[in-house]
Amino acid sequence: ATNAQQQQQQQHHHTTAPLEISNKHLPLDIAKAAMEEIMSGNANPVQLSAFLLGLSMQGASAELVHMLSEVMMTHARPCPIPTEIYDQQKGLLDIVGTGGDGLNSFNVSTASTFIVCACGGLVAKHGNRSSSGSFGSSDFLA
Repeated sequence: ATNAQQQQQQQHHHTTAPLEISNKHLPLDIAKAAMEEIMSGNANPVQLSAFLLGLSMQGASAELVHMLSEVMMTHARPCPIPTEIYDQQKGLLDIVGTGGDGLNSFNVSTASTFIVCACGGLVAKHGNRSSSGSFGSSDFLA
């Protein structure tokens, strides 16, 4: 085989071969390809779990988080806001909480939503079910 063919075979093996569990960081090109599979809906639950477990074990560098967020942004869809509730002069505030602190703390992001709305602001509030406390935004606002 020619040198070009060998390089192509190595590249194909590099992106399709199972990764060995080790203390090595996931190469950015592999992480990007994995996130593309996930965001395209092509990753099965086991693959998604393995990817997330690997990220939690290795930690995420700023470079990795930035690259993964860029992949996610390419898959983002616009969320149309009805013109009867959206005032372009006021704008719209997007509030989301981090949650999951395990301290059973007060839901500050949801309380912030009420304060902004009481002052006449418009808020796009989104959240999740409770993960560590008594309730999450979707539990409380549902």
